[in-house]
Amino acid sequence: MQNTQDLEQPTVASRFQRLWATSRSFISDNTLTRRSKKPLLILVHSRFGHALGLDQIHPANVPAAVASVMVHVVGVVLLMFATFAVSQPQEAVKMEARAFVETVLPEMERMNLEQLGQVSDPTSKPAETGSFAPQVSTAVVDAPERDPLEDLAIADIAKPASMQLPEATRADKNVSIRGTGAEYVGGVEGAVDRLATEIHNRLKSGPTLIIWLFDASASLSVEREKLAEQVENVYKHVAQLDSDGLSSGDALLGMVVGFGQTQAAMTPEPVASPQEISSAIRQVKIDTSGIENTFQTVGMVSQKFARFERNNLKYQLMVVAVTDEVGDDEQALEEAIAITNRSQSPVFVFGSPALFGQVMGRMDYRDPATGEMHFGLEVRQGPESAMVEQIQIPYWYPSQNPGQPMSSGFGPYALSRLAAQSGGIYFVSRDIPGWRQFRGEHLREYGPELGTRGDYERDMNRWPLRRALVQASAATQRTIQAAPGLMFPPVEDEGFNRVMLQQQSQAAQWAYIVDSALVPIEKAAPLRDREPSRRWRAHYDLMRGRLLALRVRCVEYNSACAKLRKELPKFKNAGSNAWRLEPSDEIVSGEKAKAASKEAMELLGKVVTEHPNTPWADLASREISAPFGFKWVEFTLPPPPKPMPGNNNNAAPRRQPVKPKAPPIKL
Repeated sequence: MQNTQDLEQPTVASRFQRLWATSRSFISDNTLTRRSKKPLLILVHSRFGHALGLDQIHPANVPAAVASVMVHVVGVVLLMFATFAVSQPQEAVKMEARAFVETVLPEMERMNLEQLGQVSDPTSKPAETGSFAPQVSTAVVDAPERDPLEDLAIADIAKPASMQLPEATRADKNVSIRGTGAEYVGGVEGAVDRLATEIHNRLKSGPTLIIWLFDASASLSVEREKLAEQVENVYKHVAQLDSDGLSSGDALLGMVVGFGQTQAAMTPEPVASPQEISSAIRQVKIDTSGIENTFQTVGMVSQKFARFERNNLKYQLMVVAVTDEVGDDEQALEEAIAITNRSQSPVFVFGSPALFGQVMGRMDYRDPATGEMHFGLEVRQGPESAMVEQIQIPYWYPSQNPGQPMSSGFGPYALSRLAAQSGGIYFVSRDIPGWRQFRGEHLREYGPELGTRGDYERDMNRWPLRRALVQASAATQRTIQAAPGLMFPPVEDEGFNRVMLQQQSQAAQWAYIVDSALVPIEKAAPLRDREPSRRWRAHYDLMRGRLLALRVRCVEYNSACAKLRKELPKFKNAGSNAWRLEPSDEIVSGEKAKAASKEAMELLGKVVTEHPNTPWADLASREISAPFGFKWVEFTLPPPPKPMPGNNNNAAPRRQPVKPKAPPIKL
């Protein structure tokens, strides 16, 4: 680190002192005085010297006097320049703040009665009926971490800036919108047709080399086989479009590279045969590291083959990447973009849609070697934006939150940005089974920004509403995995109080997270109508509506629990052995809760009406599908299964052979 004194700017006075000392040393030099005496005497007795009065100076002092005058003149001039230089404004050092939020939206875990007594009694005092803010036990809720984003600064905005619409690039008879995220192409077959068109357009400018990059992870093994079957069709379609014979001979070459943690070329050199390319794709070996260095690989091949030549032919470069994940080296994104721009190599990606507002997805995988099925393996599949822009709190009821992942309708941010900035396209070439899908032209106006992270930060400074939403999203990343339970034992049961306190504490934790997220949301309320982006307005209405609904649910849940503990009712129906909380339209915890409930319903209903067939409308409709209040109902749990007759149930259980534990599968 530099010393503070080193960073200080020299003052005008200090500069002038150094200049004067130098001039005096210069004047006192005997050699200069001796050699300049004769020409100076001529100057003194000239008309110019007479006008200045130099002829009145003693001859011995002429050189020193004239030199002094000249040095003073030069000194004044230099002083003027020094003053001007110091007065220029210094460029401020700009610090770019980046926050990377990696969260997992867990599937809803429902509580059963066998698990209720496993947690020790928290010292939580439940809120009384009518209180809108539940009491939070300090023994259960840890002190919150400092939010990674800076506090919200509300700035007045005179008028919204005009929105920039994406530009269209003409590609033969098809128009490709670059920079808007994903282009749905109807599966691998549709992607093959579109890619053939792009290759033919490239050939119009000269010989072309295609680098086929294949993600070597286990999760893509089926996709690689499918592409190996389809790649020959790419070349057939190019030939059908190529009426001028642009692809004949060696004008169109290809090379296959598999990548994971490292890279491996499947062809020793570029080849022209589609059959050789198809065979090379099948030879890609599975990388078990679970690491995909996608952006480093793109940059490496773009740089290596940027000036490829063969038989005096200079080749243009195209990169086609096939992957089902975002990539683990996103820090290399901007470098990859810079390299592809220098080499003029567009990147076309065959990939999956991004998860809406989430980072990690889950997928099932069957090991081709053993046939063993692995469920719920984590895969990085989002988000569609530079930062997570949605709250990470699941829904209260299983019917609202069935664990179904939701497509954003766009590609993952980093890969979509790479494709857009290089002049390529991100093709959504697969629909993941079980996902809630969204697609269509109407989604274009909801597209995420694909600028740099610095651009994203500047936009948040320009429109503080956006910072508030990202801040609220970050506040919910600490969400606990399970919603408060709905089933309770009889009030006479010895474990009743323990279960009740445990679940009230769980609801209090949810309330704490919800209230933390609502702070920036409520501060930004005056800015909602000034926000120019339809996407961000939908974000705001959905997030505010959901958070208000969840706040009401937490308070109503706590009030219902307090009521049961106070009244200790008996079962009225024969056979009832448990109490269950069910949704109710009645709000009993106070007027503030009723007002919040009404506002939440209006906001969420507005989202459903104004943004149909979008993820925002889908999430809003889930939240309002159940009322925000609760009521107690008697419930009958079936008895545990009886032991099978004839079995020796008292016998010691037979020890099963211990199987060696297989290493975890990484996709």
